[in-house]
Amino acid sequence: MGSNIGYENGKWQEREARYVIEEGTGDVFVGLKYCREIGGEWSEAEIFSGSLHDSGEFFASDLDGFILGTVVSESRISATYLEAGPDQGAFALALEKEGR
Repeated sequence: MGSNIGYENGKWQEREARYVIEEGTGDVFVGLKYCREIGGEWSEAEIFSGSLHDSGEFFASDLDGFILGTVVSESRISATYLEAGPDQGAFALALEKEGR
């Protein structure tokens, strides 16, 4: 769970983001991504997959973008989300692991 701050289609946006890892094997995983919409509702789930390396590098992709990041602590990832095409954008992500 974390913040999603940046530009999409040339417009400033600040929204919550939720990435839920559903399954993983070794360094790779698959999960669901949700973003808080402007009206306050959560978006429909979007599948994402990625890898987390011993070096602390974090990489993931979803249907229309890529995430490049670094693990900064046991519970935090600092990353950038990049999206090309009609909805082009760049967002700074500050993700924090939620307790279960």
